[in-house]
Amino acid sequence: MGTRLTVAAAQSMSIRGKLDGNISRHLRLIDVAAAADVNLIVFPELSLTGYELDLASTLQLARDDLRIELLRRAAEEHDMHVLVGGPWSSGRDRPYLGAFLLSPERSSCYAKIHVHESEAEYFAPGERRCVVSINGVLVGIAICADTSHPSHAASAAERGAELYVACVMKTDAEYWGHARNMKRYATRHGMAALTANYAGSTGGLDSAGKSAFWDEQGNLVAQADSHGEALVVARRDNGEWHGEVIT
Repeated sequence: MGTRLTVAAAQSMSIRGKLDGNISRHLRLIDVAAAADVNLIVFPELSLTGYELDLASTLQLARDDLRIELLRRAAEEHDMHVLVGGPWSSGRDRPYLGAFLLSPERSSCYAKIHVHESEAEYFAPGERRCVVSINGVLVGIAICADTSHPSHAASAAERGAELYVACVMKTDAEYWGHARNMKRYATRHGMAALTANYAGSTGGLDSAGKSAFWDEQGNLVAQADSHGEALVVARRDNGEWHGEVIT
């Protein structure tokens, strides 16, 4: 991947069920990312609502939901791609556990395929994998437990993905296995990997933080601390990745 690209994992906090307040937090981090010339910013799983499974039905969002219009405008204003998480209305009894990619030219959605057993009561599983082009770079999108299935990353690589990004909610007990998987996918498939985790507690769980970026050889380029909001920024220029953490 020789194309110049700057990506960021937003290690952020969410207020339980407070969509407006969480959008304001997203906008603040988007502004910080814009100052760092970020092309793609990735937020944690269900970042718009918090990882609050019991609220999934009442906080469903449509693909073109006006409640996230401010985020769309920010993406357009900053010429940035913004990946956020929320319950995506499926038109059925349960919403999808979704990721909304808000882009200057158009927006799209991805539904988590490998819904965790603890989530199955609240969310329907998706069926389609998602690889999108961002600034000429193909990016595979994953949500949390998707990354526990090697076939998910392999499918992204087969479709030409050069970068694999994951919106997650990982506790300390879960994080290191996840990090090993992301490093393995990077080295096995020659695609860089990014994880955006929560900065603190949500849904009654304590997040491990440690949002991170690995290059195509599996080298850790940048990683946030366990707690506190931060942007993990990785820039590729002249064939090499360079990272920094903005707190």
